Amino acid sequence: MILERFSAGSKMQRRIEISRYLVTAFFLLSGWSAVNGQSVQPILGNCEDNIAVLSAAHQEAGEKGLIIVIARLGDGEYRSDLNRRRLHNVRVYLTEFDWHRTAETVVTAQGERVSGVGRVELYIAGKLVAVLGVKRNGDLLVGSCEPDDMRPVKAERNLYPFLDRKSRKPPMKR
Repeated sequence: MILERFSAGSKMQRRIEISRYLVTAFFLLSGWSAVNGQSVQPILGNCEDNIAVLSAAHQEAGEKGLIIVIARLGDGEYRSDLNRRRLHNVRVYLTEFDWHRTAETVVTAQGERVSGVGRVELYIAGKLVAVLGVKRNGDLLVGSCEPDDMRPVKAERNLYPFLDRKSRKPPMKR
């Protein structure tokens, strides 16, 4: 049974694994990419949804396959660094977290502004396969999806918004 596979580990890890499995299954059953010329609609998801889509993209491309990632600002987004931050998170997740893809297999670029929410588009073999919607003026959340008080700090050291946080130094002893 599928759920037996998720019996080990913490409750949060099981939720993440189940979420990854369900999103991957959805994409595989739905044909995964644009069908009959219809464009893929943005998925405005949470951290678990984003990592599930990126994981499915990694699986679809294979270890050596090329993943092209294009970030686009949406309505009401004017911060010049938003696309750079979103692309950074995708690259770091795919190359430093679960999959450890080589950096050469992840190509990133900034595209023109779009109407609606900001987005991150994923292309494999020259075809658009997924579009991740991003909350206005927000980072694309990936990595460890636990609440702040449970999140392993080391895992997040190279992702936004955590790169913005200053590391706390222990108080000096007198």
